[in-house]
Amino acid sequence: MEELAGKNPEMKKAYNSLKALSSDEAMRHAAHQREMYIQNEMAINEERYEQDRAEGKLQEKELR
Repeated sequence: MEELAGKNPEMKKAYNSLKALSSDEAMRHAAHQREMYIQNEMAINEERYEQDRAEGKLQEKELR
């Protein structure tokens, strides 16, 4: 990774930012919390989708 950063100025900037963020424990914790929040929201949305689908199929059967 350092090798790529040395060859490309944009990669160097990104690599330096990553190193700075990775070394800050509070930033790592905040990033982890954001990731967990997003995963939880996705799981909730998926569950709601599946419930709505099941309800739709049930209503379709009742209409027949």
